[in-house]
Formats: sequence, C-alpha cells, structure tokens
Amino acid sequence: MSRIDFIVNSVLYNYGLEFSYNWANTYWLTYSFVFVVFSAVTGFFYWFGSRKTAFDKRFVVALIVTINLLALGGLQDILFFTIWAGGLPGNSVVWWWSQWMGIFGTWNSLLQLDLMLGMVGFSVLTWGWVLNQKKKTFKYTL
Repeated sequence: MSRIDFIVNSVLYNYGLEFSYNWANTYWLTYSFVFVVFSAVTGFFYWFGSRKTAFDKRFVVALIVTINLLALGGLQDILFFTIWAGGLPGNSVVWWWSQWMGIFGTWNSLLQLDLMLGMVGFSVLTWGWVLNQKKKTFKYTL
C-alpha cells in the first residue's frame, strides 16, 4: 500500500496530477478501507485454520485490532516517507493531508511518530493480554 501511495503522491504528480479534495477524499477512504478489509480477511483466515478455542478468538481480535491500530497510527505514511520518499519531512512541515490536522489544527512528523509509537504500545498491550490469557488457561500435563 505504501508503494501505491508513492505512485499517487509522487509519480502521478510528475505527470501533471493536481491535488483536489474531490478525488483525494475518495482515494483516502478507499486506502483506509483496504486496511480494514485486510484485517478482517487476516482474522478470518486465522480463525478458519485454528482450533476455534477461546484463545483463538482473542488471537483473531488481537490481529484485527493491531492491523487497524497501525493503520490508524499512520504506519503507511511513515513507510511511504522512509522507504519511498527518502525520509520524514522536517518538523516545520505541516502534514496538511493528515486527518489529525483537521482535529488538532496542526500535525507534523514528530506528532506522527508519537502517535505511531502510541499505537504500537496499544498493540503490545493487546498482545500481552492475549498471550497472558493463554498462559492462565494452559494446562500442564505429564
């Protein structure tokens, strides 16, 4: 997905694409929806191949939550800039395209990294909860 973002936000602009919220809102909505669908498909396939225990239910929830938290946290923006665009913009650059700009009035690379680290933290807590639940229910047999 970060490569598709690079094509839209770099290559197509080199061919004369002009920014417009008319096409950008649909693009952003579709782009975000891909992550929601991907998380659901990932969870479904895990569930389909699992033993369907209570642990497996929590595991599916953790997969779906993690994928969506990372997308909400803007992992795709960080990947776009670090892999395809040569690095994050300086902190003086306002991320006007971010949904967080509309909510908080400003947004930059430092705030984006803080958000991403927060979402990683919530993901770690989610997995800690899931794995701790398995540890509590694991029966030792000889």
